[in-house]
Amino acid sequence: MAVWSQYVVVVFETRSTEYRDAVIDLLAKIVSNTKATEPGALKYCVAVPRDPSDDRKIYCIEEYASQAANDIHMASAPVQALFKYLSETPTALAGAPTVMTMSPLAAFTRPEIASYNDPAISFIELGSGKDVDMIAVAAQQVAIESRGDPRLLCTAALRDINKPVVRLFRVGRKGDGSEESDGSNVPLRAVSGYLWKDTAQEQQLW
Repeated sequence: MAVWSQYVVVVFETRSTEYRDAVIDLLAKIVSNTKATEPGALKYCVAVPRDPSDDRKIYCIEEYASQAANDIHMASAPVQALFKYLSETPTALAGAPTVMTMSPLAAFTRPEIASYNDPAISFIELGSGKDVDMIAVAAQQVAIESRGDPRLLCTAALRDINKPVVRLFRVGRKGDGSEESDGSNVPLRAVSGYLWKDTAQEQQLW
């Protein structure tokens, strides 16, 4: 089933592991509300780096069926509660969250991702700058060809809508290589959320 969508990845860096746990608790409430009441929120995954020494970052990986779905999400009470906490607790974060809004060039998600325990998640910057158009074509082909690899549960080639950057979001079964760090790739572990909304068919876009 072909779908149009918008990906948003938000990266929080907290000042301590205690603050990280507090923010994760608030994000878990957002997850529950989003999954139950927002049909246009196709993915909402809260993840942390697998490297135990990188213990202050949180990645929120989100996919929306439309800009309107994103707007509904941002106006929800749990999201506003998170904003309130961060406003009233200025020491919680080391800096402003990094927000990346992206359009998929090509993507697919397999239904079995919903039941796979502890998948290997990676979010990789492939390139930027003047060569971004060439990189985007290559990334699109990578995503299309990845659908033939049964180890991969989800692949999305993503182009930033605000700057010339191309990224790759990938979810695989353990041992597919996504757990290996190579500088641009930070292997992630999901702590809350979902990567699949019930639908009759595999989600794909190209």
